[in-house]
Amino acid sequence: MPLTEKLLILLKPAEKSALSRQATRRGISMGEVVRRAIGRADDGDEAERACEAAMVDALARALEASTARAGRALDQALRDVADARAALAAASAGATKSATTRAAAAAAAAAVGAASTPARQRRARVAGAR
Repeated sequence: MPLTEKLLILLKPAEKSALSRQATRRGISMGEVVRRAIGRADDGDEAERACEAAMVDALARALEASTARAGRALDQALRDVADARAALAAASAGATKSATTRAAAAAAAAAVGAASTPARQRRARVAGAR
């Protein structure tokens, strides 16, 4: 592409000397040193954008994996809570049933023990079984 644009820039004497040394060392003009520096800056911007995009992609994948793990952990926790509730309900029902059974048996035993004749004992046992 032909060079058709002109740019006038002001530099400090030390900056112009450094630019002149670079041009001499490379065997190119000071303008070419500036053009190449601009090209590297553009390449750096593209490389930086590509690096940032790769980082965002990696973070997105990590977030998706973390979210999936959290979802599985929550599902398991809900199953554990449901199992615990069922176990507590079964234990509570069993405790109530066995307490009722124990009370009835104690009442029947008291009735049987209180009965003085075999006929009364039989009637007390039958009444306690109901």
